[in-house]
Amino acid sequence: KVAVAAILGLVAALVLSMAPPARAFHGDISGLYGGGLRVSLQGPVSLNPFTATDADSWKVIPLVYDSLARIDPVSLLPAPWAAASWSVSGSTLSVTLRSDLEFHDGSALSAADVVYSYNQYKTAGMVPADLAVSGTGSSVTLSSATGGGLLFGKGLTLPIVKSGASTSGGNSPM
Repeated sequence: KVAVAAILGLVAALVLSMAPPARAFHGDISGLYGGGLRVSLQGPVSLNPFTATDADSWKVIPLVYDSLARIDPVSLLPAPWAAASWSVSGSTLSVTLRSDLEFHDGSALSAADVVYSYNQYKTAGMVPADLAVSGTGSSVTLSSATGGGLLFGKGLTLPIVKSGASTSGGNSPM
């Protein structure tokens, strides 16, 4: 009886081990939240998005900071991320921020953080020099007569940093 039970147990284990694993599907977000992430890099990185220039740093920065938009993997167009919604009128982008984002210290993401970040990018020459950015509460307005395509495309994926924060560490919305 023991030998039969052992053989049946072995057969059951073999059958179960041959079952195909569950597959992820397009739109599956089950792996986006929680857990740990390890990244291997060839050298030191800067987490300061205003001064980082190397490719390794820019591989890590989007993992640490949120941005108004992320590039949709299907359409390759910016899609709202920290922005709940936006509208474009001529060379002006009006953004409404999501209300559920917080920085690591628990403070809520606000228009002041977006204004601070984009003014820093303007100083660093990373957005058009004529960029005007303003906002209060959860509403932000960005306007540029010369850099609409750049600003309203890749410019929307620039990281948002906490207003007045030192960027030597990570001050990212979570």
